[in-house]
Amino acid sequence: MAWAELQGPLDVKAAARGVAFTGPADFLDPRVLRTYRDSWNIRLANVVPILPPFDEALSALRAILGLVFATDTPRVSLD
Repeated sequence: MAWAELQGPLDVKAAARGVAFTGPADFLDPRVLRTYRDSWNIRLANVVPILPPFDEALSALRAILGLVFATDTPRVSLD
């Protein structure tokens, strides 16, 4: 799916939840990512047949965000 096709529905969904985004960093809040990392296997192992490691999924997310926002792959630290 192209960003042009995704942006409209994502804007509507964000507005319905009272949130906004302006760039990749808005999708990489370390507090949220730490929570996802810590519950990754517990919450998803039974519903995702081939669950990738969290770090692999995060790398893919960072790469996609870089493409979508036409920037370098964004960095994030969870330490």
